[in-house]
Amino acid sequence: MKRWLLALAWGACLPAGNREVSGSVGYGSLWDDEGTLGRGAVGGVAVGVHGNRKLGFEVDYAISRNNRSENFRGYTQYLLANGLVHFARGKARPYFLFGGGMAIHTNTGAYLGSPRTGVGPAVAIGFGLKGFINEHWFIRPEVRVSGGWGSGLRKAIESPATVPRITIGAGYRW
Repeated sequence: MKRWLLALAWGACLPAGNREVSGSVGYGSLWDDEGTLGRGAVGGVAVGVHGNRKLGFEVDYAISRNNRSENFRGYTQYLLANGLVHFARGKARPYFLFGGGMAIHTNTGAYLGSPRTGVGPAVAIGFGLKGFINEHWFIRPEVRVSGGWGSGLRKAIESPATVPRITIGAGYRW
């Protein structure tokens, strides 16, 4: 929750013009070098600014649940700074997204005894569409793959850990 509030506060401090905030929900799965570690719900929030017609920047926080069995479940959080390249203007604006930041993964389960948490660097790549309903409101379907790695993340999960996800969101631009 603190990260969401921090992201929203950052968005409020941006200069006027082409600021936006969006939230999303969807479905994803967690993968490591041995295969899937479970699937579950994904949620997130992003605040950003668009300096010209094609380029944009946003800060994004997302959390993804993974439930494989009673003995293995957990969640992965991503805090990322993303660049967006928009391919069109108008009511439908497809975009390509790339970003970097950090991943935090926590595992819980009967065999662990207590939760294990690891932190490491992360990257993201994806594409989506901003479909404007009017001048300010838009819907935002998106497909993205986020991945984290590093010795810090290995405290909770084998590295690299990848979360492909599909989401639908809504946003407001002012």
